[in-house]
Amino acid sequence: MFETGALKKQLRLGHGNFFIVLNLLDYLTTHVLISLDGQELMPFGAQVIQDYGMPGLLFYKLSLTFLILTLGIRLKFSDSLWSILNGVFAGIVTWNNLGIFLSVFFV
Repeated sequence: MFETGALKKQLRLGHGNFFIVLNLLDYLTTHVLISLDGQELMPFGAQVIQDYGMPGLLFYKLSLTFLILTLGIRLKFSDSLWSILNGVFAGIVTWNNLGIFLSVFFV
């Protein structure tokens, strides 16, 4: 099957939009976990929370997300690379949701 340039651009935008949604879900689920006495496992994220609180973590995550998104658009990340990035963040969100589930029902 032949893909036009417009279709490829649309796929890249779809990957990028999904990347933004996954990062926002990561922040929200991390926020819920921390409010349930959990902790941030990423060392730099934990340091940001310690120094600036949750608003600082939101700023950090949004900045990093848009930096990666900009690089992805400028460097024309392949669909495979977007799939890997989105897969990693889908795994993180799933892990966070598992932590929330276990905290709510077993603590």
